[in-house]
Amino acid sequence: MYSTTSSLSQFSPQQSVQNDIPKGQLKELVNLELMDLRKRYTKASPASMLKFPYSLMLAEDDNGEIVGTLGLDFQILDKKENKFKKLTSSSISFLETDYEEPVVVLSNLAVRPDKRKLGIGRMLLKEREGVVQTWGYNSIFLLVDSQNINAQKLYKKCGYKAVFEGEGTCVAIGAVGLRTQECVNVCYKKVLRGGKGSGAIEMPNFGEMFSGLFRRSS
Repeated sequence: MYSTTSSLSQFSPQQSVQNDIPKGQLKELVNLELMDLRKRYTKASPASMLKFPYSLMLAEDDNGEIVGTLGLDFQILDKKENKFKKLTSSSISFLETDYEEPVVVLSNLAVRPDKRKLGIGRMLLKEREGVVQTWGYNSIFLLVDSQNINAQKLYKKCGYKAVFEGEGTCVAIGAVGLRTQECVNVCYKKVLRGGKGSGAIEMPNFGEMFSGLFRRSS
């Protein structure tokens, strides 16, 4: 039995990553992800300052241990260039309404390695989709590394459809340290049934369990 919560409890980030990652890179990886979560899901986030809803959901097991995470925030979708832009006051002020619009984006999906293939990812996706509907939106987007085949299989099984590909930057675990490299991201979209109401659910705090989100460079 799993439940969702907005509390981080006593979760240790080291529980979420593979044992073969060097200790120095592990610390760097954890810090990087915690920084990203703070930027997305706290009151200092662009979404919060611009009065857009945002939400980070954490899944707990019966022992109160966090086993999965999935967040929601807003980005600007440029339908002409097929790419996403960060949500800022200037991007909203100068929005090209013919082909740009704020959309809900799923981010930071991760499940602890020893808890995978138990339906936690599906549960988180379903719960997040319900939240999006309460916000009054009937579609949801996400970006995933084209080489992350397992994640794409999950999204497809849950009704998400690939709509475009674009260049991006991915974090790679190298021989010496973390590095960034060019990659191809696939954008997926799901049209939700219904979508009414406008209640914004705010769940700040942050967590980390992102071993599956990083490439290992050759």
